[in-house]
Amino acid sequence: MRFSIHIFLFIFIASCSNSNENKNQTSVSSSFYNIALKTIDGESITLSKIKETKASVFFFMSPECPICQSYSLTINEIIQQYKDNRITFYGVLPGTYYKKKQTQSYLTDYKMQFIPLLDPQILLAKNIHATVTPEAFVLDSLGKILYHGCIDNWFYSVGKHRSVITEYYLKDVLEKVINNKPVDVHNTTPIGCFIE
Repeated sequence: MRFSIHIFLFIFIASCSNSNENKNQTSVSSSFYNIALKTIDGESITLSKIKETKASVFFFMSPECPICQSYSLTINEIIQQYKDNRITFYGVLPGTYYKKKQTQSYLTDYKMQFIPLLDPQILLAKNIHATVTPEAFVLDSLGKILYHGCIDNWFYSVGKHRSVITEYYLKDVLEKVINNKPVDVHNTTPIGCFIE
């Protein structure tokens, strides 16, 4: 009986360890480059395009998520600030819980400036282990994940946010990227609506 418990604990710890390794991966898998997603207008974009830029930012978003809606202005400001530095911005809409009309309304109402990518089969989300919306990923041209997690520290829990933002995680990473400096913070725990 005691032997069986030890085997169970060993397997459990090993599986947790593997799960953490996946979440903290430093590069995309080779299959990432073959993923082709469509924009809201039906244009097909293959993710190998990241090789053509200095960096790519992927925002995982949901039209229904209140935190995504709250971050719309911030995301647009970041795009305006950094878009001329060979950085491409994508908004990934994973799953099939919302209809095209709803997605289009969200993009129009909030004047989202990223390239919207539909991910109905959650291929991209699963490939780079995105877990919530909004969650930001920064990848360099070689597919290295430089950062993933929160945009900043405005929200500290679902439905709870600070009156003053003190940490600008995504902006700090992008500043390092455009100035060719090493990234200090590689990940933070994202807060938002779960991707299912």
